[in-house]
Amino acid sequence: RRQGVYRPSSGWLAFVVRASVGSVILGGALALAARHIDWLGLQSQPWARAGSMAAVLGGVALLYFGALRLMGLNLKQLARRSA
Repeated sequence: RRQGVYRPSSGWLAFVVRASVGSVILGGALALAARHIDWLGLQSQPWARAGSMAAVLGGVALLYFGALRLMGLNLKQLARRSA
């Protein structure tokens, strides 16, 4: 930063805060799922286990991106910046 190589643009702090809050929500939802689903008990039912895993991953993805959207993050802009 001192050498002028890195110049953060405006809005980065707000982005980091939003992404951090979204990550905490995501982690909490995954911890809740880990506590309430008996993954070892589902070993004898591989399709039920796979379905549960898919449902949990899909649900937390919706929760994460929904939380980011509610906090005002424009997901289309995010996709454009990373490309």
